[in-house]
Amino acid sequence: MGLTFAQLKSGPVNFPPVPVPVSGFCEPILIHQFSINQMKNILSADKENPDVDEEYRVRNQLLKFLNGYEYEPTEEDRLALLDIFSSGQIHEVYSKALKLNGKGPDALREAEKN
Repeated sequence: MGLTFAQLKSGPVNFPPVPVPVSGFCEPILIHQFSINQMKNILSADKENPDVDEEYRVRNQLLKFLNGYEYEPTEEDRLALLDIFSSGQIHEVYSKALKLNGKGPDALREAEKN
């Protein structure tokens, strides 16, 4: 059996996170998938605030990709990213999260093969 549009419309759709290989880690990292509007909200958050720099914004977005839409980034977790990832890995995770959410898991897996 499948889901009807009415069922989909009745509540927020929560897509399962996708395991994504990241250089330097022996296990894949789970990256969340979002609806179009959720992704738009994540990418546009803090854009109008002149006190927020790009690095801060990217860390918040990355934390949402790693923890899900309802997660609220903390300063502790923003700092933890710097202990966990290299700058190249942050770029890799961010790029793969954008690709995953723009083109889907199949496109991401296909890109990994090439």
